[in-house]
Amino acid sequence: MQTSQANAIAELRALASRLYPDKPALASTVLPQSLATVWTLLSGAAGVSQQQFAQAIAQASGLTVARNLNPDPAVVKLLPEAFARAQCALPLYISNERCVTVLANPCDEELKDQIAFATRRDNDFVVAPPEDIELAIHVAYSNLGSHTITSTGKLVIQAEKADDQNENVIINLAQGLLQEAIRLRASDLHIQPFSGGGAVRVRVDSMLRRIALLPDNVYHRICRYFKAQSGMFTSKERIAQDGRMSLTLVDHAFDLRVSSLPSRGGERIVIRFLDQSRNFSLSGNGFSLAEIQSLRRLSRNSAGLVLITGPTGSGKTTTLYALLQELNQVHRNIMTVEDPIEYTLMGLSQVETDDAAGLTFASALRSALRQDPDVLLIGEIRDQETAQIAFQAALTGHLVFSTLHTNDALSSIPRLLDLRVHPSILSEALVAVVAQRLCRKLCPLCRQPVEAPLLNEEQVFKGITKIEPAYRAVGCEACGFSGYMGRLPITEILELDQTLRDDISAGRSGPAGARPAQLNNLQSLSSSAARHVISGDTTVAEVYRVIGQRLWRDLAAEYQVEATEIPAFQPTDGASGSSAVLILGCGESFEEQLAIELQNAWFEVYRAYTADEARQQLEKHDNIVHVVVNLDDSQEQAALVAFIHEARVAMAWSRLPALLLLPARHTDLEQALVADGATSPCLIKPVLPRQVVTCCSDVVRGVLQHE
Repeated sequence: MQTSQANAIAELRALASRLYPDKPALASTVLPQSLATVWTLLSGAAGVSQQQFAQAIAQASGLTVARNLNPDPAVVKLLPEAFARAQCALPLYISNERCVTVLANPCDEELKDQIAFATRRDNDFVVAPPEDIELAIHVAYSNLGSHTITSTGKLVIQAEKADDQNENVIINLAQGLLQEAIRLRASDLHIQPFSGGGAVRVRVDSMLRRIALLPDNVYHRICRYFKAQSGMFTSKERIAQDGRMSLTLVDHAFDLRVSSLPSRGGERIVIRFLDQSRNFSLSGNGFSLAEIQSLRRLSRNSAGLVLITGPTGSGKTTTLYALLQELNQVHRNIMTVEDPIEYTLMGLSQVETDDAAGLTFASALRSALRQDPDVLLIGEIRDQETAQIAFQAALTGHLVFSTLHTNDALSSIPRLLDLRVHPSILSEALVAVVAQRLCRKLCPLCRQPVEAPLLNEEQVFKGITKIEPAYRAVGCEACGFSGYMGRLPITEILELDQTLRDDISAGRSGPAGARPAQLNNLQSLSSSAARHVISGDTTVAEVYRVIGQRLWRDLAAEYQVEATEIPAFQPTDGASGSSAVLILGCGESFEEQLAIELQNAWFEVYRAYTADEARQQLEKHDNIVHVVVNLDDSQEQAALVAFIHEARVAMAWSRLPALLLLPARHTDLEQALVADGATSPCLIKPVLPRQVVTCCSDVVRGVLQHE
């Protein structure tokens, strides 16, 4: 059986190589025996999403992609559960006396014969990604097997054994989940209600990954176990609770912060892993040399406020602890006020707030200032009172570090003004603001040098910076087939000079007024990210995922490239696919030229010749962003007005922008269309394909400006 599966996987790879002949990595990628990881690797090497990969594989095999994975319960019974799980196949329904079955590998002919034998019917097969099929199997079968770790790293639970009154089953399962999360280098473990049971996911390098599906009774008992172990009330399921527990694994001691939140269908449990044995240092955190030197220069101030900004999980606390560790000397009195204390640092006085006991942030800070600190860390400036005390401390001879939730460094200034910090005090006490994000690092074991043809985002990056990215992500067992292992910080360091201080004092503190006229490479997250791409630490797709469309705008400003020279596209991140344009045409040769130009601009192109066909294309492809209607020169004006009216009725629901290409011989056609209610912009033919592409790109670029 294993030999047969290996041969079928090899045939699937061969089919993918034929479908994507310009992707040589498809032929060289080492494939495991798990279909889920095979699909991840092949779709990644092809540079498409798994849904796009499924569409291509199905079409090449003469099959279709499954649209609905909600099977008929009576039909599910035709295939044994163990077989369905092992082969990633599921019978869906009966149609015309034939069983419709979804599978992930249409190249496995032996599997098709086995399914026909097991169901005792002729089968029609449809295709879907393995992860979608696994979810459908979880929902379809009520009984699951005993908990074991499969080749994909997923845990499968047997309900009959979990129902055993022996609580050791639940304890062993809970410990197994924690150990698996630590083995995968997870920062968090999530347990949440899902499809009549529970799902367990871990966050590894910023990305969530599912590792287990639990039946309902096991899910509830696991939640109660973790709540009991972390000091929560197990009987209170309708209130949010927080708890802590500890875990020692080999030579690592972990503090586990446990959070419980009631939600529809059951409780959510999130466990954060805090490795108490980790070392904090700027040089070991992945900062560039210039960033390390700037951060150290900021920490050498005798007084003032240094802010670290960024969303939750962006590494702010780690950076602050690294700074405090370098300042931690016997002649300095360093105090922290946190909620909660995440890591214990020897030599520091760390205070944890407790609102129930009356030890709020404000009261703890007032008391800390009476303890004569040289350096003070405030976990977060979250309200007006905390902000006032922080700036008071900074003005009275203390070096204060804190965090703030803003999108970038400059946004912290209007945010502090919103907290009623006086502009003159703000300009005097604020030393610098450091914005930070975390990007995934390329796995050093499987990364591959960039080769032609370049991916969409790689071409744009090279066009702006004039440097080709160094490596691409591939995926291997060591990195969980993600292509990435570990994370590195990208930063934006804004030190307040006298000009900026004067602007703040004078009230010129808006984002446009306060931004320096010329950014240097330490004042841009995008610049920091770009240098890591050039050095081969990460990929363009990864930094685009973290920063978004702002990446191109910032790099265009730094490298003095016109923003209009940056094409509008969706990156090949395996999620949404490229943006697409629908051409509703009449079969002219111009449409073929237009399609080529659109594809050169990284648009996918779909064609339609009637209003009904156009509606079907829009319903089928949700990545269509623009419609181009090319009207037939040979038609009379009344027929063209009727055609546009029919097209508007068919496509109005999509709310997509459209461009009408009008024949030149009907001089008053545009007025007739307006009189009929058409509002789309028009171009009079003849037009150049490039003009149409520019219109489509401008629309997409305008949308992306608002990301």
